Amino acid sequence: MASLSKKEHKLIEVLINLKQNDTKEAMSSYIKSCYTKVVETDEYIYAVGDIPIALCAHMDTVWEDYKGGKKHLYYDKQKECMWCPEGAGFDDKVGLFLIIKIVESGLLPHIILSTNEETGCIGA
Repeated sequence: MASLSKKEHKLIEVLINLKQNDTKEAMSSYIKSCYTKVVETDEYIYAVGDIPIALCAHMDTVWEDYKGGKKHLYYDKQKECMWCPEGAGFDDKVGLFLIIKIVESGLLPHIILSTNEETGCIGA
């Protein structure tokens, strides 16, 4: 497993600490800065890409109600894994992280980001 840069580690740490509404606002802003056609509703963000690939992720987590302050992200170099004792919601914050990294690489796939997947797939 390749090590994350400090910037990448910080991005994941920021993402795991955002609640759904803040995640949606941040992702909307980011996607709109990269794409020319974006459709946004309460349930989803859809960005029209220029390659025949679509990437999907959801913006909520089962750890949404964590009220203990900032979550802490750790990386175990020996076992090559990340963990968060407060519950990170890596499903699907890492999906959002990877979408950001793919777009940063210069690729513009179609993007579908939904809300409330963890609470009955309402946005999905």
